[in-house]
Amino acid sequence: MTEHLVPNVILRGGDPLRSEDRLHHVPDPAVPKIKLDRVGHYDHFEASRETARRDELELPVFVWTGRTYVAE
Repeated sequence: MTEHLVPNVILRGGDPLRSEDRLHHVPDPAVPKIKLDRVGHYDHFEASRETARRDELELPVFVWTGRTYVAE
């Protein structure tokens, strides 16, 4: 999560993430997919129909669908 941006989605599944990384900010939370750049790989998440409540906000839940590795 970027420090100065308010989280607007929740990430579920994949490798264990710190709780502060589960709450994430994306420029457009209505997108169907999110690709996160990690060290040496990308984690892919897809929007689900589920939402979850956090701090009086109803946030969309994105579910981990897989990982791709950066080619060297």
